[in-house]
Amino acid sequence: MNKFKELRISKGMTQEEFRQKFNSQFSKTYTPAAISQIENGKRMPEISALMNFADFYEVSLDYLLGREEKN
Repeated sequence: MNKFKELRISKGMTQEEFRQKFNSQFSKTYTPAAISQIENGKRMPEISALMNFADFYEVSLDYLLGREEKN
């Protein structure tokens, strides 16, 4: 399981709950399909969105990308 999905689950959110909160907080327009692709490793967000994901989950980029074990 990649960190995007792991972090969402650890926060107790469904993909739809996450998508709505994330899009609202960062003025993004991710679709349900896009979030699913990111969580399943079929798509990588652009760098500005990666920073937003890290901010949303309050983790480092290295942790989010699996380069660091501890948050």
